[in-house]
Amino acid sequence: MGSHGAQSPLRSRTDSELFLRRGADIERAKRAGKRLSCPYFNLVVAPSDAELSKVAIVVGRKLGNAVIRNRAKRRFRALARAVESQLGPYRHLVVFPRTASLSASFTDLEQMWRELLARESIIKRGRCSEGV
Repeated sequence: MGSHGAQSPLRSRTDSELFLRRGADIERAKRAGKRLSCPYFNLVVAPSDAELSKVAIVVGRKLGNAVIRNRAKRRFRALARAVESQLGPYRHLVVFPRTASLSASFTDLEQMWRELLARESIIKRGRCSEGV
């Protein structure tokens, strides 16, 4: 017998469950989504028929060399994991890190990330984001 039952509420999702990786899905989200912007990143929020929301991180060569691009991806994957339990269903988020995100502290990035997601009702405003 396999463990294909309901997912435990305490278990966090795997990367394949949280992150959107197929190019066609990312392109569809970019075309159909609402564009949001802040100093550290651009975000596209698109409707989805998937029960669990997924996040894609798109980093172009314009941002820098491979080391810099990978660092940006790691930071934004950590931000996505930090809010995964608060993400509502039926959405795809596509994140485009901006150059300013490279020099920002992780705390500043996280605060901006949470504020933008809460303002757009993608996550609920929690105590963590108040007074930070």
